Amino acid sequence: MTGRGDELNPEPPEVPRDGAEHVRVGFAAVAAAGADLAEPERAAEEPKGLAVGEALRRTVTIEAEGAFGMMLPPLPVPAIAGLSAYPDPPHVEDRGGERGAARVARRVESVAYRLGREGDYELPAIEVAWWDVGAKQMRRARLAAVAFSVAPAPARADEIPLPDEMIRSSFL
Repeated sequence: MTGRGDELNPEPPEVPRDGAEHVRVGFAAVAAAGADLAEPERAAEEPKGLAVGEALRRTVTIEAEGAFGMMLPPLPVPAIAGLSAYPDPPHVEDRGGERGAARVARRVESVAYRLGREGDYELPAIEVAWWDVGAKQMRRARLAAVAFSVAPAPARADEIPLPDEMIRSSFL
């Protein structure tokens, strides 16, 4: 260490703005040997058959080798008109690190979205920037946006239909 201040607190490069939600992470926040961003429960296809009043859940897992869980950034939950977002508390953990095993940090975030209006929606892409300590360069992990359509709520029917004569006699 030479004692120069710029070596201790380097400035992270700019994260491009392309309309998607980005997470800006500085060198001091996430420095890792490897990182991964995943949606474990997401099918290859976009969600289908959704109607007003139903809910959709998005679960995202961030893993970083050689880092601590507390270093992994929280993910943004942007406001989307027509949807109500209900984030769960994140689950943060560290695994390994004993007897020469690689330490792996993990953060799992889950958000339930209540579908309030019919229409076409898109949950934005998620991008996490991280510093690769082995290659000595900035890298990014990215999840694609999730597009889906919400249909009107189905017409409600009585659970137990009453015979017509019972309805007439109750109002007489």
